[in-house]
Order: sequence, then C-alpha cells, then structure tokens
Amino acid sequence: MHRTLLLALPLVVFAAARAQTTPPPHPPDPLDRVTSYSLQITEEANGDTRATDDWFYMGFVHGIPHQFVHMGFNSRQSTSRGTAPFRGDPLPTPGVWRDAHGLRYHSLAWSAESFVMALDTAKKRAVKNQKLTEAEARLAALPEAQPHPSAGKPLIRRARINLFDPATRELLNDYVRAHVNAWSAPTPDRATGPLIDYWGLDNEWEGNHDYSPQARAAFAAWLRAAYNNNIAALNEAWSTDLPSGSALSRHPTFEAAANSPDIPSPADYATRPGAWLDWITFQSEHFTATLAELARAMHDADPEKRGVVHKSTQQTIEMPVTNRARTFDQEHFAELMRPISGGLLGADMYGSGDRQAYELNYLYNAIRPLDRSPGYGVFLPETNNHNGPGHAFASTTWRMLANGLKAADFFTLGFAGAKDDWDKFGFHNSATGAPRDKLHYAARWAHMVHRTETFWKNAVPADGLPRIAMLLPRRDVLLSDKSPRSTSRWGYPRNHRWLVYRWLREQGYWVDVIPSTKLDAGYLRAYDALALIGAEHLAPDEAAAITRYVREDGGTLIADTRPGYYDPHHRIRDQLAPLLGVTFGGKSGAGVPPAPVAPPLTRLIINSGHARQTLIADTSVTASATTARPLATGSAGKDRRPVAFLNTLPQTPDAKPQTLNAKPGRVLYFPFELGSTILEKPAEAMSAFLLDGPTADREEYARQQGELAIGRWLGDRLREAGLSPAIAADKALADTGNLRVEQPFTDKSGNVAIVIATRADTEPRPLPAGTVTLPLPGGPWTTAWWAPAEDDSLTALPVRPVTGDRYEVTLPVIPSAGVLYLFRQYSPVLSISPVASATRAVDGHTARLTPGAPFPLTVELINTTAAPLPAGVLRAQALAGWQISPAATADTPELAPGKSHQATFTVTPPADVALVKPDWLYPLVATWHGLPARESGTGILPVSNPRPAAILTTNVVMDIPAEKALHILTDNAHYPDTYPYRTHTGATYRYTTPAADSPASAAVSDPARSDKKLPSGAALTNGFNNRTGQRSAGGPGPYNASYATKDIAVDFDLKGIRSVRRVVINAGPGDLLPVRLLLSTSTDGESFTPQFTQPLSVGNAAVREYTLTLPAAVSARHVRLAVEWPLAGGTLDEVEIWGN
Repeated sequence: MHRTLLLALPLVVFAAARAQTTPPPHPPDPLDRVTSYSLQITEEANGDTRATDDWFYMGFVHGIPHQFVHMGFNSRQSTSRGTAPFRGDPLPTPGVWRDAHGLRYHSLAWSAESFVMALDTAKKRAVKNQKLTEAEARLAALPEAQPHPSAGKPLIRRARINLFDPATRELLNDYVRAHVNAWSAPTPDRATGPLIDYWGLDNEWEGNHDYSPQARAAFAAWLRAAYNNNIAALNEAWSTDLPSGSALSRHPTFEAAANSPDIPSPADYATRPGAWLDWITFQSEHFTATLAELARAMHDADPEKRGVVHKSTQQTIEMPVTNRARTFDQEHFAELMRPISGGLLGADMYGSGDRQAYELNYLYNAIRPLDRSPGYGVFLPETNNHNGPGHAFASTTWRMLANGLKAADFFTLGFAGAKDDWDKFGFHNSATGAPRDKLHYAARWAHMVHRTETFWKNAVPADGLPRIAMLLPRRDVLLSDKSPRSTSRWGYPRNHRWLVYRWLREQGYWVDVIPSTKLDAGYLRAYDALALIGAEHLAPDEAAAITRYVREDGGTLIADTRPGYYDPHHRIRDQLAPLLGVTFGGKSGAGVPPAPVAPPLTRLIINSGHARQTLIADTSVTASATTARPLATGSAGKDRRPVAFLNTLPQTPDAKPQTLNAKPGRVLYFPFELGSTILEKPAEAMSAFLLDGPTADREEYARQQGELAIGRWLGDRLREAGLSPAIAADKALADTGNLRVEQPFTDKSGNVAIVIATRADTEPRPLPAGTVTLPLPGGPWTTAWWAPAEDDSLTALPVRPVTGDRYEVTLPVIPSAGVLYLFRQYSPVLSISPVASATRAVDGHTARLTPGAPFPLTVELINTTAAPLPAGVLRAQALAGWQISPAATADTPELAPGKSHQATFTVTPPADVALVKPDWLYPLVATWHGLPARESGTGILPVSNPRPAAILTTNVVMDIPAEKALHILTDNAHYPDTYPYRTHTGATYRYTTPAADSPASAAVSDPARSDKKLPSGAALTNGFNNRTGQRSAGGPGPYNASYATKDIAVDFDLKGIRSVRRVVINAGPGDLLPVRLLLSTSTDGESFTPQFTQPLSVGNAAVREYTLTLPAAVSARHVRLAVEWPLAGGTLDEVEIWGN
C-alpha cells in the first residue's frame, strides 16, 4: 500500500538543521481496507479479513492493490512456480504475507510449468553425462509425450509432459499437495498463511495431443471399452475414413487400430471423422480427468477443503481450430469438478456483448446440477472486452451477472508505460497513465454488486419463465469448418451458433446455452423449445431424451441440417428421423460414404419479408415433407424448395403436454445451416469495424443496414411454430435491434433483478426511452428500482400489470446497461446521486473536481424490506485529509416499506495537489446503521451493532492541470515521454554507502541479477517489471537491487535545482523489509540537510511502498536516501522523486 507520512518541516531548509524524527506512522486509512466496501468481508482482531458465504470475489490480475481497493475490488491471484519439489526439496512458503488491504486470494499451483523446468534441466544434464541426483535421475528417465508423426517438430513446454505415465502424474500430484501445504502453513505474521479462498492449477493449461506408446496403449483399452470389445463395430465407424474402393485392410484388433500410423492429427478431422472423433474424445477424457485428479489432490490436502477453480479458456468452448488442437473438455470437467470446486467453473474469457453472454451462459449451465440448486456459477479468472470502449464493457459486464457470473478477476489494471497485453487490455492508457473509460465502469460495477452482494452471490434464474435451450454440440464443433466470417484461428464454426443466439435475443427470446450433459428429460422440461443447430452427432441416450421431450412432454424442437444423424463414433443412425416429418435426399459432407471429400455447398436464396432484404444460406441437405408442413420457401427463380418445415406430432399415451402449455410436441426444421445465413447484398457497413469479427483480436461484427432482417425472418418462423418471445418492446426500442433484456434472477426471499443492456457495439448506441412488457416472477409488483451503469443512483419506476404474470415497465434512456430491481424482502439499500461537477472524466459521467473545492454528496436510504425500518444513522466516509461537514453522520427516521430518506453531506477534498493525484479514482463511501430505540436520534453510531446494514460507494477524480501537478523527476523508465506528469531531468544516482571505491561496495548488487538489457546501477529507476508493472516484481531479476549489507545510502542527482515534494520508496522482493529511512537534500552535492529520520516497524509486510509527502516544497538538486535493514540482504525496487 501507499503509506503517506506527513512531515513537519520548516519553510526554509537551506541552513543546516537537526534531523527531525516523526512519530510512528498512523494505522492504515480505513478506506485502504477491503472491509470498507463490502458488508460480506469482516475484520478479525489480528487484522485479517474473513469472507462470509455471501461474499462475491472480484479482483484484478496485476496492478497496484491500493488502486483497485479504492474501486471496491477485494481479491487477486497468487502463483507458485519452482522446481524445488522435483529436486526433493520443500516448496518455499510465501513468507511474510499480511497485506495492508486484507485482500483475498485465488492461489495457483503451476505444477506443469514447474515440472517442465525441472525435466528440462535433468534431461540436459543427462545428455551431458553429468552426475545426477536421485531426483534428477528419476526425472531424466521419465517418458515424454510425442507429436504426431507428420508434425516435423518436437513438442515444447507443457506439451512435453506424458500424462499417461503414472510416475509423472504422481510427481504433479505431489507438487500441488506441496503447494497447499506451503501456502496453508503459518508465516511469520500469520497463523494460517495467506487469505486464500480458492485454489487453482496451471494458467490456461488445456492439454495437447500425445502420440507416445503409452498414449496409444491407453487408446487401445479405451477403444475396446467404447466398442464393447467388438472390433467389427470399430471398423464400421472407421470405414468412412477409407476412400471409395480402397484396398486397405480393416483393423484386426484394437491394438492394431491404436498403433496404426493413420491415427489422425487435428488436421485430419474432415478426412477421417470417425477415427478423429474417437481419438479426440479419448485424449480429452484423459487430460480432463488428469486435471480433475490434480484438483482432487489439492482439495484433499487442504484441511479447510476450499474450492479448486482451474483457469481454462474460452478457446475450448466453440472455436474449432483451437478446440481441435487442445484436449480439454469443459462440460466433462464441470461434471468431475462440481463436488470440489466450491461451486465455480473457471475460464479466462475475453469478449463482448452477445458472444460473451452466450459462452458464459454455456459454462453456467455446465456447472449447474440437474436439480438447478443454487450455489453454482462461473469464475472468470481473466476477463475484459479486450480494448473495447467503456460503454461496451458495461453492456458486457452487467450482462455477465445475469448469465451466471459469481466471481471475476479483470485483466488488467494497466499503468503508464505498459507494453503488450498489459497495454492493449489495460484499464489505463499506457501513453498517459490516465484511466480509460472502462475503469470508471468497472468501479461502478463493483459498487453495484456490493450494494446487493448477498443477492448476486445467491441468485439463480427464476423458474417457470418462457425460455429456449440451445445445445452447444461439442462433437460437431470438433468437426466444423471455420466460418468465412472469421478468418483467424480464433474464429467460430461455419454454422455460427452464437449468431443464431443473437438473432433469437434480438427478437426477445430468452435463451440458455446448454452442454450435452444437460440433455436430460428433467432438465429439458423447463424449456419451451430446444434448438439443435448443427447438432448432427448425438449419443443414443441424448437422442432418447430429446425424443421424450418432444413426444411426451410436448416440447418444441428447433433443428437444422440433420440432427442426430450420426452417433458419437460418426456412424449413421438417423436417431431423430421419426420426429422431423421429412425425408432426406443425398447429403454432401466430410466422412459420408463412399467418399470423404465434401463437394461445394448449395446456396439457398430466401425472401426475408423485411426491409426488402434477401437472405442467403448454405445447405448440403435436400429435404421433402412427409408429415411436416412447409412454412417458407426459397425465392431463387425455379428453386422454390421449402426452407422451413413445421411438424406437429400426435400425442402418445404417455404425453404430458400440461407441463408445456398443453401444446403437442412440434418440430421446426430448417434444411440448411441456420448459422450461415447472411444478407444477399448487404448495404455499406454502418460501422468502421471490420466485418470478420469477433475473435480474440476483434470485438463484434460491423452493423449493416438491414441486418435485422435475418432475426426477424427467424422470429416469424418461431411464432408460426407457437413460440412467442418473452419480451415485447415498443416500436422505437424494438427497431434498434439493440435491446437486451436478460432473464430475471431471483433469490430465496423472492427478490428479482433484471439486467437490461445494449448489444455492446463499438460505437455508442444508447437505447431510447421506451416501454417493455415481460413476465416477472413472484408478483404482484407495483414498483421497480432502476440502477444505471453510469452512476450509483436508484430510481423508482412504476410497474403495471398486463395479463397473468406479464408486466409493463417504461424505461429511461439507457446509454449502456443497468439493473431493474424488484424487492420483496431485502436489507435496506442506498442510492448516491450523481455528484455535480463542471467537467466529467473520460467516461463522461464520473465527477471531475477541483482540489479544495467543496461539493455536495447526497445519499438516499431506501427501505426495501417488507417491514418498517427503524431509525438509524447514515455515515459518509472519505480518505484522510478529506473533510466532511457539517458532520459525517446524519440521523434517519423510521421508514415504511418502499419509503426513503435523503441526507446531503458537504465534502471538501485536499487543496494541496501533493495530497491528491490526477489519475486516481477517489472513494466516497456511504453506510447505514440501524439503531436500537434507546440510541435513535443521537447521531452516534451504535456500539451494539458496529457493522452497517447497507453500503454503497461512488468515485470521483481530481481535475489537476498538468502544469500544477507534481512531476516525476527521476526519469524512471516505465514513464513514457508521453506521460504528462514527467519532467525529463537526466537524473542519475550513485551509492555513497558503501563507498563505490571501497571493498565493501561489492555488497551492492544493482541490479540484483545481471541483465544485458539493463546497465549496472539502474535498477532503482528501471521501471519495475516493465511488462506487468508489478511492484516488488519477485525473484531474482533486473527489476530490483539487493544488498549484502544492513544499510546503504544512495544519492540522486536531479541535474538542476528542483522543487522536491514527494519521495516514493518501494521495498523489493523478499521478507526482509526496511526498519529506518533517512532523507537528506542538498543544492550542491556537498552539504546535505537532514530532513527526517523515519523508523519503520520490523517485518511489516503490510507496508512495502512508502510515500513520503513533505508539507512544503524543498529546493534541492541532490536527494540522499539512506535505508537500514535489521540484517544484511535487503532489497529495493523503484525509487521515485516527485516535484516541479
């Protein structure tokens, strides 16, 4: 944290003066603690924090904790990586760990990365015939994974690990156990190690194909089980891989099949689909089970049985190319991890709008149990909308809550001078250090969650509402070609399911994206319809569940191409044919006998019936109606073939149509790839964005004139099939195609929240004010509360009943997103009105204030309980040095349900620009405490109930012109030339203790480790870790200096007389921290004036960054810093001198 020391110095400091000793530093500011922003993190007597079961994990990957804590975030990741356990040594413990903020941690054990480092060392030593230790000899003897014979290059890094070798797996298990033991062990300042809430495994480890003998032997056993020891069945499945008229012999045994040189690589998916599906399924099952085994080892080793959350990625959800290259199965992993994950399924996910909602919703339905019980959700250990704008970040991030998000770490805070991903995805502009607009939205998102934290942690989608389930068929993804819309390796399938999702959402349908593990009769019964888009490969039990859903439960099936045509081994079974009401002609496609080569697709021309737009779609199917009724036909000259069919099934004796509005089962069938539909002649794009997004490099497809015609045509067909949208909007809203009303979430008390957002286009497209009609659970309702993403207010909106459970709500203008709350029985909540200011921050909403100028802060208490709210006290808090008048508390009267009370405080920030920063989000925290009757009316916070019952924070920024702000004077490397608060001085430094020409100077290692990119004697201004911006970068590296002595003195030469006002000193890595700092200044470099001597507490890991602010400027060219440690071996990181 930043510990600010205010030093009482004389105004004139040129004469020699006796060194002043300041009192011991004050305790950390309460607003530097995570407990000040959440009701679900409590303070222990020893300074630790404790999270309740209703706590919502939210943090940042990298960045200064002090900064994101002021924004309401409370968590971060920690990692162990090292070869010690593989050398037979114990894994080092984290050492001194208590931080000044009370942060919670997701602790990752990088067992695979560490193992490869140890393996590489042992193998190299063995090749050189060097003497090996017993541990090294064991490593050197281990088999490695092997690439496909056609690869032409060896495997690298984690891909070398042979997970089919039991000894290798046991070493990995030993490592994760060692991690849990080390990070749970007592440290010098803590009895139980760091404040860890979740464990994790290697970063984004998703497996690679292994063609080693061990893998092939395991594959033979897998094939034997998969085909029930019937080699003829395998040959039937793999026969589609043989060219027509091939003289190749069939496999006589499973061992022969597994050891065949023709075992496919990922590139062979189209020419050998049968063998490919078997191979990738086998590899994925083994790798996924191995990850779960490691997670189980962590969980079992932990006495507290904390959840294990793996950092997988979205690349193994629906991107065909990356899915084929990796061997991780998200839905299988969810089944294995559910008992030990703490209820969370993790994945690093970068996206925007509909795509993010689609993929997140899939993960949510993967981890949820079949009974839909609460307590499950998704953890995104890295997330962001890439370098997209703030309004799109808000639209995306608010919607994430309504699609199962229960924990998140944003990547990454960023900083001035950041590079690579830390620049591109940073929440700060790397050129100027200024916050990007999304940083302000991130803070408001955190505060919005904290206001109703118990709700968001426990809420689930409300039961009994109209929904469509859309299957994400993993087997078909693994066989899919990329969409021509997306040219990168992160592109999506040609039959673009998430675009179908978008079209359905445009039309007002609520859609759940489900894995194959949820093709269960009981789970499906909750849906009005099931969409099978490109779902050609189904297991027999999956097809049976779908058939029962349609025939017995009266569900509607929406399907395209040939649903269920193949089984999981690519054998033709046509399992859903009895439902469709059509017969098929020939089908072209990979793996279809007799030839595996796919001929060109046929193009269909469709009149959309909207905006004079003609649609185009691809098909390889010819369908003719038997019992189905054509709903629409093509429009290309003589080609008037049907393009949509509706089949109404006769009810069976076991049908249960009462569960789905008493409708008989229906099938809405499209004989083409629905997700391939495009406009025939798109008008000029309405966006400067590229058309071939979104991928890992892009955010969304450009808007096109007439694009809504596709969704409207599809919506027409669904309505003809008896499926009405959940949402109806007035024409002004509906015509935008930009409205997204998410499913209502509800908690056990009957409270409801509905996220409403824009589509998240790159260009701002605010939603106009308008009326929506939708079903609301748990009525009757008369009032809703609107919480916009642009400020921290709550506004009452009338709710009008229409019919049944449907209500009408008139919404205000929505720039990006917001939440519509309906409170049945909740604790009271707070609203903070937008702070008035003449100028706004980069997001256009956050108040930008003048230092020293007072401003009003209006807080409103709202009784959202079902009973009268007793009298109480509102309290406003700001950082030390900020003044609140006339008092920081205000009494509140008793309030009836639904009533509110306002109080206005006058807040005055410091006038001194040395005490505030231009690029910092400063917190203003409001809390409410209920008072017992005997304490009411006193304006005194209750002793009997010290924890508040309601909390809310808002942030403001300071408007400080660059010419008035303090500037960095030491030319620290990570501040770029474009940084507006940098004055280039040419500053240098030298060590005076120990003297450079003395033998003792060898005690100085600056940098701690030699590096060809860093000259000697530059570590203190080298710019931290110039990739991540981490303070105390950790480990031996060129980012810090180390000292084999107890004390050093270093002189900084600013190359001219400067006005010095602030010095920032960062401790380097390690547990040995300074116990004394001495600062002196000089104008000539000869005569130094001691300014102060500052004693520090020994071993206080809470303080690693010391900000020394002088009450008045000191004129100096030379600044001498002397540092003392209790023992030799201390380290320093960056030193910064600020002034003018």
